[in-house]
Amino acid sequence: MRRVICVVAVLPVILVGCGGDDALDQGPLGSPSSRPPSRICLSESTSSRFTLGWTIIQNSGSEKATLDSVSLEAANNVAVIDSSVLPTTGNSFVGFLPTYPPETPDHPGVNPPTWQNRAPVKDAPVPSGQAINLIVGVVRERPAVNAEVDGVSVFYHVGSRRYVRRYDLIYLIVPLGAKCPGALT
Repeated sequence: MRRVICVVAVLPVILVGCGGDDALDQGPLGSPSSRPPSRICLSESTSSRFTLGWTIIQNSGSEKATLDSVSLEAANNVAVIDSSVLPTTGNSFVGFLPTYPPETPDHPGVNPPTWQNRAPVKDAPVPSGQAINLIVGVVRERPAVNAEVDGVSVFYHVGSRRYVRRYDLIYLIVPLGAKCPGALT
C-alpha cells in the first residue's frame, strides 16, 4: 500500500516537469514557409572549417526582436569559430559550405561585399516582418570522425521578454572520401 501511495505522489511532479518543455514559448521568431530538409550532409573538403548557413530567422511578431546568442545542439566533434547574421531577401541564404568564411573562389555564393554586411549575433536586430540569415562558422576537431550538429538554438528577447527558438536542421560532416548515409548532399 505504501508503494502505491509513493508512486502516486511522485507522478504529478514528473508530469509537470515533462509538460514544461513542450510548453516552452519560442516567441515570434521562426522560419519562412519553404523549409529546408531536416538533415543535410557534406563530405569534408581539404578544409576543416565549415559554414552552417541554412537557417533563416523570420520575425512574425509586431515588435523588433534582438538576438542574444546561439548555441549548437548536441554538437559532436565541432567547435564554433564565429556566429553572425546577414540580411536576406526572399528565400536567399548562404547554405552549408565546406569553407569558413563562406566567400572563396570555390564557393562564390557569398561575395565579399555581401559578407562585409554581416553583423555579430549579439544584439543583432530582427525587425518585425523581416528575415535574416544565421551563419555559424565551425571547425571540425578530429578529421577521421563524423561531426554532427543536431540543431541551432537562438536566444533572443523582445522588450524585456526572453525566448529560445530551436531550429532542428541536422548538419552531418563525414570524413574526406566517405559517403553521406542516406542524407541530402
